[in-house]
Amino acid sequence: MIEGLKKFISENKYLKSGLTIAVAAALLFLIPIAIQEKMNSGIKELRIEIDYKDKTKRLITQEYIKIELQKELGYDIERVKIEDLDLYSIEAFLESNKFISEAEVYIDAHNVIVATIIQKNPIVRINQKLQSFYLDEKGQYIPLSPVASVRVPVVTGKIDPFISTYKEDSKNQYNDIFELAIKINDDSFLNALIEQIHIENNKDFLLIPKIGKEKILLGEVYDIDKKMFALKQFYKEGLTRVGWGTYAYLDLKAENLVYAQRK
Repeated sequence: MIEGLKKFISENKYLKSGLTIAVAAALLFLIPIAIQEKMNSGIKELRIEIDYKDKTKRLITQEYIKIELQKELGYDIERVKIEDLDLYSIEAFLESNKFISEAEVYIDAHNVIVATIIQKNPIVRINQKLQSFYLDEKGQYIPLSPVASVRVPVVTGKIDPFISTYKEDSKNQYNDIFELAIKINDDSFLNALIEQIHIENNKDFLLIPKIGKEKILLGEVYDIDKKMFALKQFYKEGLTRVGWGTYAYLDLKAENLVYAQRK
């Protein structure tokens, strides 16, 4: 009987068309009701997912994000109706955070609000008398974290005041700091070697390694690839013969050469 009914409907184009219209009309009636019911329902959970490019450099936690959101909104996000939430404002607030590179906020089918966050990746720390902060891999400012500190090369010494538009001025000192920090961060050997970048009163750069007592006089940050190549060759070939701690200074200021000054 059922098969016969199906055949009758399929062969009767007018009846088939009428059923299609009826189904469409029903959907048009039911969809707004379903949407309104969902909007009136409450959030079941706030799920925060943080993407760290380097998991050893965690500046923020899920709990930190929850606290910041509650302070901004003035209420617990898990205790409100969906219709009372402005997801675009929440997303914009998260992306305005100095620790966050990108954020996406949405509500899934189970009424869970999901905040997916990409944390900025710090590569160097600037230690000035009046303030300390990080630069990320794009050269952007990151404040010190209220949650944890991360281990990256530290810049000390004669440091100029920071301005966010430093890249617009090719002579600004922070261009040299950033270029050097990128070079160290992207090179596994240098990243394992260099602990501190000290800027002398004459603005020369001095590198201080994590191991050994040799101080590395870089001078100005130009021909950085050639200087770092010469330094790595010296460590791999020269110091393996005479031993670590033999020299007081390794001078890279001369082109393609490393002058080693004994203690």
